[in-house]
Amino acid sequence: MDIVTLAILAFIAIVGIGMLGRLLKHLIGAAAIIAAIINDLADIGILAIIPEARWPADLATFLLILLAYRNAGALISLLDLIPNFGFLPFHTLSLLVSWKRSQRKEVTYVVKK
Repeated sequence: MDIVTLAILAFIAIVGIGMLGRLLKHLIGAAAIIAAIINDLADIGILAIIPEARWPADLATFLLILLAYRNAGALISLLDLIPNFGFLPFHTLSLLVSWKRSQRKEVTYVVKK
C-alpha cells in the first residue's frame, strides 16, 4: 500500500474509534440507568430478584454508573450494599448526583476583559 492509502485508513480508524467511543458512552449510560431502576425496584419489593444475585447486581450497577459518569457521585450507590439501608433508592440518587456533577463540568465560562 502506498502512503496515501495508509493515511486514509488511519483517518478512517481515528474517526471511527472516536465515534464508537461516544456511542459506547451513551450505551453504558443507558445500561446504568436501566440497572439502577431495576435494582431500586427490586430493593423496595416491586420486582423479584434471586436473593443471591442482589449483591453482585448492586456492585455491577455501581461499576456501570462509575463507567458512565466517571465521578465521585457513583460512590453513593455503594451505600446499597449496607444490609439495613437496602430499601432506599441509592442507585437512582447516585445517577442524579453523577449526572449533575457531569453537567457542572461541561459548563464553560467565558471571561471578558
